[in-house]
Amino acid sequence: MAADTQKTKPAGTEVRIGHQRSIITAAETNVLKVGAGKLGSVYVANVGTTATIDIYDTAAADTANKVFEWVSADGKGSFQVQIPMALGIRVITGGTFGRCVIVWG
Repeated sequence: MAADTQKTKPAGTEVRIGHQRSIITAAETNVLKVGAGKLGSVYVANVGTTATIDIYDTAAADTANKVFEWVSADGKGSFQVQIPMALGIRVITGGTFGRCVIVWG
């Protein structure tokens, strides 16, 4: 199942860490953005078993430029990463995956 991605509308001069969010509930590869952007936060809501999340600063089909790594042993959590991305945002989830939410712009 592909990531469920939603875009919000800005209100006034609101300062935000990301204006889009993607909910990922399966072991898969998602290119959330091609080109420069920002990885705001990662929320792990359901751990699953042997689950992994790897996020790369790339839109290509490679595993260069890893900027975030999580495994199920890390448990549920909210990670405010705030990383500028130059090439894109590519998320690879693996194992018996639960659910995570990626906030990005």
